[in-house]
Amino acid sequence: METYRAETEYPGLEITYPYDEAVFPPEMAAPTVCWKDAHTKVDLWLVTFEFSDGESRIASICRTTQWTPSAEQWEVIKARSVDTPVELTVLGVNRAAPSQILSAANVTISTSKDEVGAPIFYREVNLPFI
Repeated sequence: METYRAETEYPGLEITYPYDEAVFPPEMAAPTVCWKDAHTKVDLWLVTFEFSDGESRIASICRTTQWTPSAEQWEVIKARSVDTPVELTVLGVNRAAPSQILSAANVTISTSKDEVGAPIFYREVNLPFI
C-alpha cells in the first residue's frame, strides 16, 4: 500500500464528525465518525487512530462513510487520549487498486480528564425551512 503522508494533499474527503480538536468527556459513549468523500472511485475507507505514545494504532476498514468504534476500542482511545491529542485519519481507496490512496483527511481529538458529572442530552432538530 502507498504510504500515507500527512503533508501530501489528497483531495475530496472531509471528516464531518468529530470536529477537529474536539474534546470528549470520559463518560461519553463512542461517537460515530462520519465523513463525505467526493472522489467517485473510492469505495473503501481505512479509519485509523494514531496515538502520540508511539504504541500500536487502532485501524478499521469500512465500506460506508461512517464508523463507530466498539466499546473496547473506545475505552482504549479514551484512555490513550486523556489531555493528549489522537490523530484520526480516514483514507479512501478503490477495492480494485487498494494500494493507491485516492482521498484522505484527518482531525485530532482528545479526552478530558474531568467528567461532566451530569447526564448529557443532545438533540438535533432539522429546521423546517432549510
